[in-house]
Amino acid sequence: TWSSTGELVVLPSSVLYTKEHFVNLHRILKPNGILNIQAEALQIPSDLDGIRDWRRLALSAGFASARYGSIMISSYATGQIGLLMCEKDVESSSPTLIQQRYDKLVDTGKATSYYHPGLQTAAFVIPLWAQKHIYGTESREQSDEL
Repeated sequence: TWSSTGELVVLPSSVLYTKEHFVNLHRILKPNGILNIQAEALQIPSDLDGIRDWRRLALSAGFASARYGSIMISSYATGQIGLLMCEKDVESSSPTLIQQRYDKLVDTGKATSYYHPGLQTAAFVIPLWAQKHIYGTESREQSDEL
């Protein structure tokens, strides 16, 4: 983050966003594991750089994919917060598997009034300007996946 005088302030949470940490998280996940981490807001320009850098770190640590998703949350300062979904196996978030996991929640009485598969899918549709900043030249491929 940045101080009121414009100086970079390194937060204690920065250790969670190092390559070493991403490598260790990748190592301990099961083959079809999915890692979701908090990934800041789209409306703050310096956050966009962080999102892009964290995505690159996740990919360099061995994750098959790392996608930015956005959700609305009234308790966060901008009303929006992001997540970075990192998958060891790109098939982990297929629509079929998402639906199967949701059905299991419903069948076991653990469904909520908030989450449903469409919400998860829609979270990864972000404005084009943000998509270009985060994915760079991969923007076209990323939009084709969605």
